Amino acid sequence: MNICCISYIYPNPEKSILGSFVERQLTELAKHHNVHVITRGKSKWRKNEIVHGVSIHRVISGNPILFPLKCFVKIVRLNKKFHFDIIHSHFTGFLTIVCGITSKIIRKPFFVTAYGLGLDPSYASFFRRISIKLSFKLAKKIINISRFTKNLSEQYTPKAKNVIITYGVDLSRLKVTINAKKFREKYKLGKGIILLSVANLTRRKGIDIIISVLLDIVKKYPDLKYIIIGKGEEENELKEMVKNLNLTKNVIFWHTLVPDESLANFYNASDIFILMSRTIGQAVEGFGIVYVEAGALGKPVIGGKSGGTSDAVIDGKTGFLINPSNTELIKNKLLLLIEDKNLRKKMGMYAKKYIRKNHLQKYEVSRLIKLYSEFT
Repeated sequence: MNICCISYIYPNPEKSILGSFVERQLTELAKHHNVHVITRGKSKWRKNEIVHGVSIHRVISGNPILFPLKCFVKIVRLNKKFHFDIIHSHFTGFLTIVCGITSKIIRKPFFVTAYGLGLDPSYASFFRRISIKLSFKLAKKIINISRFTKNLSEQYTPKAKNVIITYGVDLSRLKVTINAKKFREKYKLGKGIILLSVANLTRRKGIDIIISVLLDIVKKYPDLKYIIIGKGEEENELKEMVKNLNLTKNVIFWHTLVPDESLANFYNASDIFILMSRTIGQAVEGFGIVYVEAGALGKPVIGGKSGGTSDAVIDGKTGFLINPSNTELIKNKLLLLIEDKNLRKKMGMYAKKYIRKNHLQKYEVSRLIKLYSEFT
């Protein structure tokens, strides 16, 4: 099958983490199909390259109107060469409409993946609501990454048109290469409890909430380390917060972005994964793949009860889902897991079994191919 995907974001030389969830899905698709992705580019980046089996075509344009039109031309030209079977747009917006219209012109079935961002009609502008309805109308199916996202999408298009196909974990990219003890020794992390967060450092991820509750916890557990992997607009503000709370010995902002092939070692060496995802206006957590990755490696998680995180964390089973504003409960659940090693092990083992049965990338991609096949 020849598949053409279009996404505003896709891993690039400057921000390798951006759009990595799309990349992982397409990489799995590319194992058995011809996959092309059209995405943003800059003049200093390579316009065309093949990464993990996916042919990447970067379109250079800083104009939000001109970019979709250039994508239209790119799709048409590439279709003449590769004869696509499927056109698939990730995210929603003006670009999605253009892709849908293009699919009608070249007579190819069109699909849209909705991630939750900007879908809530309570926050979306009139023009955005109209554009979402139009783009959804052009699509054969709307692919939602969680029940939460599906509920939002159903406010624009009939239930029958919506399906849930989330993104899962690829165990081949989450291989532990060094045991936890040696990892701790290598980076001088000590023998205390290690908490871990992996996220873009934006307010939506709730890193500030986690830091704020640590003040009381480290008084009881001074050897505790909290590792934060990620970069973003809130980094300097968060570092200042850590300094003001006198937590510099406990909180570690990892100095570099960690590639997939090394991330498993961090999950493995940690005791608890925590991320307080919260909704801020249109900014919402559509799913939360990092919760699933941590669980796949046998770690209990504490997640913010927001958006689609309830599809990634089973409250009371794989960890705890907590309202991000309830800092007292966050602190209590953290202390519970810190002090109860058996509970950490029990939740971690349940998470590992559950996720490997229900959230592997290969299973989700098989469902996607089956959906494509219904229209080709």
